[in-house]
Amino acid sequence: MGGILFIIVLLALLVYWDAQMKIRLLFSHDWSARWVDRRIARMSRQLFLLARFFTGLGVEFSSDIASPDEKQYLVVCNHQSLADIAIIRAALPMLKLRFVAKKELKWGFPGVSTALRVGRHALVPRKNNMHIGMSELRRLGRLARTDSVSPVVFPEGTRSRNGNVMTFRSGAIRMLNNEYPLPIMVIAVDGGYTFGKLRQLIRHMRGAVYRIRIIGVLPPANSRDELSGALKTAEEMVRKQVAIWRSSESSGTEHVPHSLQLPRT
Repeated sequence: MGGILFIIVLLALLVYWDAQMKIRLLFSHDWSARWVDRRIARMSRQLFLLARFFTGLGVEFSSDIASPDEKQYLVVCNHQSLADIAIIRAALPMLKLRFVAKKELKWGFPGVSTALRVGRHALVPRKNNMHIGMSELRRLGRLARTDSVSPVVFPEGTRSRNGNVMTFRSGAIRMLNNEYPLPIMVIAVDGGYTFGKLRQLIRHMRGAVYRIRIIGVLPPANSRDELSGALKTAEEMVRKQVAIWRSSESSGTEHVPHSLQLPRT
């Protein structure tokens, strides 16, 4: 019952936020974009607070760095569900994030689609239209140079259905790095795959634990070889972190949090 109530409240909030963005768009795109940048981390946090209230979902945030030293990063993270976008946004309220996401999210998802369009995120087709995908990535790279945004890439290329980390692909990261090299922030998430679909959201969210950890920061890559090495290192870091989480679960030492532990905006 709690899962159903959460979905109802979630949809109502997304429609409400979507209306606020679109009303501002009628007057000014920049006004709507500034409103989203100011509010999006807080809204993401509110969604997880509601999930905890209705379903008991636990969210654990941890970081191996005290605080980001830079105002910009190229953020790389493994990918398990659409909720990964929200949890990364909630965990990094200090950064002006722009995601590389699939083009299918451009329309049809209240709140999410409008925010992606207003923020000029890179919406890349999954198949065919390689030219459009490359153009979107170059545009995001230029936006990083001119508007101090931090691109976020899920280098596996798709969601992991079982939560296991897949091979990191270099294509999108290489194009962004060619436009504007940035320090690479490595993030790991785990738990989102258990409620990646609507049916799973109702059945499996109660008592689940969703984790996010900032593992570390790698220096900007100044060559193709350096970037390949950095991406391999990032993949190994994420695999190790996910393995640690899974090991703690199997050994029975897992701590289920009773409160949300994400940075406050």
